[in-house]
Amino acid sequence: MKRMAVFCGSCITIFFLFQIISGVFLTFIYQPNIDRAWESSSILPNKVSFGEKASVSTLLLLLAIAIASYGITETLSRTRK
Repeated sequence: MKRMAVFCGSCITIFFLFQIISGVFLTFIYQPNIDRAWESSSILPNKVSFGEKASVSTLLLLLAIAIASYGITETLSRTRK
C-alpha cells in the first residue's frame, strides 16, 4: 500500500511540475494582439478536431510520467530497506 501511495504521489507531483513549467513557457511566448484575436478564434471550431492533435503526445507524456514515477518508487523502496 505504501508503494502505491508513493507511486501515485510521484505521478501527481511530476504532472504538476510539468503543468507549471509548460505554463511558464507559454506565458513567456504569449504575444497579445487585438487585431488578430478574431482570426485565431475562428480557426478553433473549424479546423481543429477535438483530441486529434494531442492524443499521441498526451499518451506519451503519461507513459513518461508513469515510468519516472515507477523509478522513483523503486529508488525509494531500495533506500529504505
